[in-house]
Amino acid sequence: MQTIGASVGAAVLAAILQSNASHHVGASARAFADTFWWALAATALTLVPALLLSLRRREGR
Repeated sequence: MQTIGASVGAAVLAAILQSNASHHVGASARAFADTFWWALAATALTLVPALLLSLRRREGR
């Protein structure tokens, strides 16, 4: 599952980068910066459930 998730994540980030690059012609640094923020937001969204799951496991012991 991790391999599939990583592949899908890389494809999504590549699509976001391509879209940003076409909107910011000549400003590739801006496109990479925007894509970085999307990756950071996705990471933050996945950290919340992961932390909640780890807290739930500790309480179950």
